[in-house]
Amino acid sequence: MDTSFSGKPSADWPASRFLALLGIWTGFDPERPISLSDVAPHVEAVNTLLNLSPASPARFVRALGDVPATPVPFAFQGPPGRVRAAVLGLNPGGAASRILKEKNATRDLPPPAYARFYTTARYLPHALSGPYYRNLGTLLLSMDRGRLVKFSEWCRSQHHPDRAAAFAALAAAGGVLEMRLVPFYSRTWQPAGLSRLLVHPRYGRYYIEMVDMVDDVLERDGWLIANGRDPAAVLPRLLAPRAPLVPAGENDPGAPFAFYRWKDRRVVLLRQFLRSRGGRLNSDRDLGELFAGVEAAFRA
Repeated sequence: MDTSFSGKPSADWPASRFLALLGIWTGFDPERPISLSDVAPHVEAVNTLLNLSPASPARFVRALGDVPATPVPFAFQGPPGRVRAAVLGLNPGGAASRILKEKNATRDLPPPAYARFYTTARYLPHALSGPYYRNLGTLLLSMDRGRLVKFSEWCRSQHHPDRAAAFAALAAAGGVLEMRLVPFYSRTWQPAGLSRLLVHPRYGRYYIEMVDMVDDVLERDGWLIANGRDPAAVLPRLLAPRAPLVPAGENDPGAPFAFYRWKDRRVVLLRQFLRSRGGRLNSDRDLGELFAGVEAAFRA
């Protein structure tokens, strides 16, 4: 399998890119499932690098019971030849029961099949058991329309009783690439020390190659989105060495969102995690203001 990053997407995108990024965070044999011994040294190295104590709820985990908590650098849905939206988030998450079910479904897969699990519709029933992808559906629908369109209401209007089928249909109109700042699992997120990962001789490659991937596969007028305070702070730092970010419209530094263009791509920085409880991107009114801002910033 070709895992190089040169040129445009290869015929086996996205699995080849998934494996290349996965290999930065864990050792693995392509012929056998990823084991705890493959994952553990890197999880502990990252915990040490970020000064996460054994008692910290933000500490990244090696396993869920006896099931290895194998890393996930990104998930992808849609036709491989078209990537309409790329989203940078924190790390894989969700309820422990959901993650355990997901890891049980992948624990016996060799790495190529593991990569295909997270880059095909096989992953969606697991992902859509939590609210994150439903909120992502709302985000994708609303940005293209310039107004709030709730994913649940769209599902009903399109007569999609099954949420996974509905998201797959949405992604079929333009692929969705969902990337993680750190591909390991934890109970909570603690960003202190993240800058040390960005410049680390090994793990720092992940961020460079992630931007290379986005530049290769994202459509020229596609959406590049940072979801949350830390992704919104890191994404400009990752993009700037390749090309400048150009402000789109008036960006209020006190607002929970900001808009830019990067190589003709539309960049949306959400400085708070979408739909976080008590946050400023939670209510329908908040989201209405966000999507009205998107429409004003990127109107032709």
